[in-house]
Amino acid sequence: MQNQQATLVMESRGLAPQVRSFHFTDLWSRLYKTDEYFLDITCKPEGEVSQLSGQIMLSSGLEPNQEAHIVLYHNNNEIAQSGLDSFGQFKLDVSKHGTFDLEVKFAEARITVPQLTIQ
Repeated sequence: MQNQQATLVMESRGLAPQVRSFHFTDLWSRLYKTDEYFLDITCKPEGEVSQLSGQIMLSSGLEPNQEAHIVLYHNNNEIAQSGLDSFGQFKLDVSKHGTFDLEVKFAEARITVPQLTIQ
């Protein structure tokens, strides 16, 4: 199995669009890449629970046509997991705050995204 660590390419944080203006929030979006994949991840805090959602795409821009298992770890303990939908998207509800590692497991590859901070 090929292991790849994703590299942060772009990050935006602190502004959420509203109907007529923007307001500051703890929302963040990050774009990661590996040789073969792009991972677009967003964290949206909502009270005691934060929603971590994302989409995985091939570098060609297409959704991966294979199954994947997404796992979120906190201090090496699995705290949430999800699969990909038909568009390469996933959602995880996170009730803890801190630093997390995200892992995407395909049949022949594993992608890790280290040090995701959720407040």
